[in-house]
Amino acid sequence: MTYLFGDCELDPDRHELQKQGRAVAVEPKALDVLLYLVEHRDRLIGREEFNRQIWGGRHVSDWALSTCIKNARQAIGDNGRRQDHIRTVPRRGFRFVGSVEVRGQGRVAAAPDTDSIVSGLTDPSLAGRPSIAVLPFENMSGNPEQEYFSDGMTEDIITALSRLRWLFVVARNSTFTYKGTAVDVKRVGREMGVRYVLEGSVRNAGSRVRISAQLIEAETGNHIWAERFDRELVDIFHLQDELTEAISAGVDAELAGSERKFAHTKTTDLSAWDLYQRGMWHYYKYTKDGFAEARGLYERAIDKAPEFSRPFGARAVTAYSQAMHGYVEDPVAVLELGLRDAEQAVALDDRDSFNQYALGQVSIVLGERKQAISSMLAAIDLNPNFALAYHGLAIAHHWFGEPALTLPLEDHAIRLSPHDPTLFSFYLIRGGAKAALGEHEQALVDAEKSVRQPHANFWPHLLLVSANSALGRYEEARRAFEGAKKLQPDLTVRKIASMLHHFHPPLLEIYLNNLRAAGISEE
Repeated sequence: MTYLFGDCELDPDRHELQKQGRAVAVEPKALDVLLYLVEHRDRLIGREEFNRQIWGGRHVSDWALSTCIKNARQAIGDNGRRQDHIRTVPRRGFRFVGSVEVRGQGRVAAAPDTDSIVSGLTDPSLAGRPSIAVLPFENMSGNPEQEYFSDGMTEDIITALSRLRWLFVVARNSTFTYKGTAVDVKRVGREMGVRYVLEGSVRNAGSRVRISAQLIEAETGNHIWAERFDRELVDIFHLQDELTEAISAGVDAELAGSERKFAHTKTTDLSAWDLYQRGMWHYYKYTKDGFAEARGLYERAIDKAPEFSRPFGARAVTAYSQAMHGYVEDPVAVLELGLRDAEQAVALDDRDSFNQYALGQVSIVLGERKQAISSMLAAIDLNPNFALAYHGLAIAHHWFGEPALTLPLEDHAIRLSPHDPTLFSFYLIRGGAKAALGEHEQALVDAEKSVRQPHANFWPHLLLVSANSALGRYEEARRAFEGAKKLQPDLTVRKIASMLHHFHPPLLEIYLNNLRAAGISEE
């Protein structure tokens, strides 16, 4: 069988490409990529599939795949600008779109839904979404042989940030044109058409390495976030993974906060993205009115762009928060509505880690263990640096009576996002798991940390009540309960139990008995 397209013939049996009747020298992997695209021209091929099928499951850098695509294009007379045969669908993959004739069969037209794929690139629901260019990290070690480390760091960070489906990330080959040049961030922003720029440097001396990174708003040049990481240079690949995780998680959290502020200050021409982000700004007030305002904005975003998945996921998370803060008359009914929203979000986009997190979060309180854990695992798989997904998985294991599994997950969430707006909940769940394991003194430490965090609600105070009660410190427990009542005046054992519906019964009974021992009334 031979594939004919343009003036080319591709013979899979002989693993040979001819152009105008002459054999073309092509690097073997590039020819493998070309052949795979032609054979599967009816659909889009993502990077993970290339990793599995071309590289046998071994993860390769974006640069390696991009180089193969570039070489394949050159071999058949295509190029990245015209894309007559190999089309790039940004952040999703590649597709062979040229007309192909299989020798012995009639000419086959390009797949009919190509136009729909291309039109999807201008999805109005994501109008105004943020964009970032990651500049090549500067090698400041004075040793040219260390270039591979700084370049590898940059490529890995680009790959990690590309997992964030709400963020447009400029491709590596574009940003690497700035390598070795003095860079004006504002100029980069204009030339790349991005809102943010991440730049950094690598410096090593002996067995130690220092990585500096800074996130900058391109238009103003204002610094949004900066961090420095000092590490021992032992296992270089493990070190790259660790630093990539830390930097991309920091950028993820800081960009989300910056976008919320940006959307809140915008006064005209609000897109669905702006409405969603403005809703998140109100959500993170963690107040009854803030949640209500957030829901209204999500609904406006859904009306404007019903195919945009994020507002459905956000409305589901808001339902969870309203129920767990005691702000609704019928928590179960609200959570069931939240479940439908979360399912709709996943149906619209099951590759968005936030949507999977939302489905997992609501499923926890409704007692759906299998769904809760599988959704949180899916969120982590889609974005391994998503702190809330680790936190959500920690909640799930604590909720269903597996506190020992909660601790390392919550430790990791705190390490990924040490300034998270929901940090109080990170410490709360970790402390609750320690209390469930009988480590009441350590639970008190986390409860105190939780109480001191912004947006802390009454639950950390109740953890102080329970842990002190378990230790026989009833006076301290009663003082802690006074703090809880300032935030939620109508707390009773019955009300608390109703909000912990489906919580692991043996652990729930211990917890409620501790509250009773501290003098909290039953009704």
